Amino acid sequence: MVRSECKLSFIKAGAYKVSALLFLTFLLVNNVSASVLVIDSQVNVNEKRQPEIHQTGGGQTENQDNDSKIDIDNSSKSKRKAKSKTEFEFDADLILGTESYSEFYDKQLLGDNQLFLRRLKLGVELDRRFENDNKLSIEMEVVAESLIDGDDKGLESDISDFNIEYEFNNDLEVKFGQFKEPFGLERLASPMDLPTNERSLTTSTFAPGRNRGIQFGQKFKKWTWSIGYFKDRDNDEITAYTGRITKLFLFNDTKSNAHYIHLGFAATERHLNGVEFRHKESVSLFSGDNIARSERFNADKLSLQGLEFVWNYNNFSIQSEAMQELVTDVNGFDYNYSGYYVQSSWILGGDKLFTDYDKGRRKSLKSKSINSQTAKFKASKAEISGIWEWVVRVNQTDLQDNISGSLSGNQTTVLETGINYYLSESNILKLSVYQTKVEGEVVGGSDQGKAASLRWVYSL
Repeated sequence: MVRSECKLSFIKAGAYKVSALLFLTFLLVNNVSASVLVIDSQVNVNEKRQPEIHQTGGGQTENQDNDSKIDIDNSSKSKRKAKSKTEFEFDADLILGTESYSEFYDKQLLGDNQLFLRRLKLGVELDRRFENDNKLSIEMEVVAESLIDGDDKGLESDISDFNIEYEFNNDLEVKFGQFKEPFGLERLASPMDLPTNERSLTTSTFAPGRNRGIQFGQKFKKWTWSIGYFKDRDNDEITAYTGRITKLFLFNDTKSNAHYIHLGFAATERHLNGVEFRHKESVSLFSGDNIARSERFNADKLSLQGLEFVWNYNNFSIQSEAMQELVTDVNGFDYNYSGYYVQSSWILGGDKLFTDYDKGRRKSLKSKSINSQTAKFKASKAEISGIWEWVVRVNQTDLQDNISGSLSGNQTTVLETGINYYLSESNILKLSVYQTKVEGEVVGGSDQGKAASLRWVYSL
């Protein structure tokens, strides 16, 4: 991801964002009748409701799960085929962690053997489904994490997502606000759905994250496309055009989609307008120092391309991404950077489980057998409880190669081995060990080191 040397501000959301959210929320729900109170009062908060299975006109079963949503029906069933309704959805994620490492990762050992808040996310989404099957969504997410930076301690928070999306009945989507740019399979996946404790160094270094912009796209079962125009959330002078296309190939068991291949391509063209540019990233650790570094210079433009590949067969999967970046400085010199990772995961003790995939994004575990309660290929709590997942990843990121002849920066290679234990689908323990080697510029006084990280992941 493009970063300037200066420290980013994490509390940037203005009052206009909150005001806009409240205003649009009022517009969506102002026609809801008092029956909402009746519906809401019938929900016993002390008793978990079981999903209901309804028979559709096509003879298929349809699941209606009111576990975390409130559906408000504003139409007459006898007069309209498509019902207009409003849904509120609330969710929260919590990740706690600790890490142990040598001085190679951080000379001061600031985060060594310290318990920290890796992520706390609170999200709210408001969906309005219209009678013509169009859909309007408003999403807002607030994220907090520990601050580990020299003498600075405590928590830092940020409004990570604030966006509005309109989906037409032909699956065309228009989205604007602040959200992730369409680049990178691993970047677009939620941290809750990743088999590793952190994203790869290649993804963290190159793939753009959340910025402000507008995006158009369509998401079908077997292919997706997205393209958008963005401005950097911290610097309006940085603008970008970013696009992504994916294709899914299904084999054999097409009912549960347990055997598939995913291919994806993404590209972004970014105008940096002379800002100071340098890649600086920690390697696999949240609390480590930025030991992966490139040359520092004033950049004019950047071109980045990425390839994605996933092969999943039942409870075994291989995932890989490769990225190539060309940065041109204000004097016309070119800097060429690249990276890749290859990752495999194997679900142990869950022969009927596999890594789910939905419309161009990696998801959590899924069942090959149909769930009798939900009438969907969704893993039950009994299937996921007590499951082990073994993960191996090799990652190399080259920030040293410069077409113009300079060899500043370094090349970093990471071997990661991890084991995850699923107490339930929303309660996971994850342990990873790392062996890292650096060629070129050395930050920590040594060119290699070992580390370990432990995470507790809980989702509401």
